[in-house]
Amino acid sequence: MGRLFGTDGVRGVAGTELDHDLAVALGRAAVRKIGKRVLIGRDSRVSGPMLEDALVAGIRAEGGQGFTVETTQGEIRARFVVNASGVFADKVAAMAGDTSFSIHPRKGEYILFDKTAQEKLVKGIVFPAPTKTTKGILVCATTHGNTFIGPNAQDQDSREDTAVTTPGMDEIIAGAKKLVPELPMGAAITQF
Repeated sequence: MGRLFGTDGVRGVAGTELDHDLAVALGRAAVRKIGKRVLIGRDSRVSGPMLEDALVAGIRAEGGQGFTVETTQGEIRARFVVNASGVFADKVAAMAGDTSFSIHPRKGEYILFDKTAQEKLVKGIVFPAPTKTTKGILVCATTHGNTFIGPNAQDQDSREDTAVTTPGMDEIIAGAKKLVPELPMGAAITQF
């Protein structure tokens, strides 16, 4: 089994390292460690529903007394529920009776360069001037020695569409070239 706990959450291969039993155990451990606060989260990966179902089968508000989180392993009572479910936050909130907000999905696309590109680009972060709707497309060095450009900001209807697009890539390249005119595009290794 690889390293499961990192600085940005629990990571692993769904269905093998991150399975149903581990997800249930993590939910229970969070309640015990934090003290009657339940953390609920889901992202748009294919494994998201399986992991979410293992953590929470359903949520119902119980007035001012707190919440009962129904899991596949039984109920967990909590005074507070932290909804950390990203683009599905409004759906999870509605499960508990809160329909006070709705999510309007927006995605950002990136291009990642290999480590040779950092020599020709930047060793930090270069931001453009922000606008009313976005912080802008930036050029950024990573702690691993790579460099990336992006993100753009595309409003969309789908909560699960994580595909990159040709117009999106063109937009990122054009935006980054305003900051660093000579991008070594031959050193690009992936886009997401």
